[in-house]
Amino acid sequence: MRFFGDFIRPVNGQELFNLRHAQAQNVVERIFGVLKNRFAILSTSPHFTMDIQVWIPPALAAMHNLIVHLDLC
Repeated sequence: MRFFGDFIRPVNGQELFNLRHAQAQNVVERIFGVLKNRFAILSTSPHFTMDIQVWIPPALAAMHNLIVHLDLC
């Protein structure tokens, strides 16, 4: 990798893949951190079946977006 100021420039396809993967991982971790701070259900052990558990994060993300959009916080 070559560094140009604050920017990292990958020199091959593998480095580009790794850079994009790391950036995506940071975004996902940040989103889950925001959701876990707002909704305690994500910080505890769920007592639901797996069929229900798969619907919880997207539902909470939708609720979070609605709260932010309507400025309810």
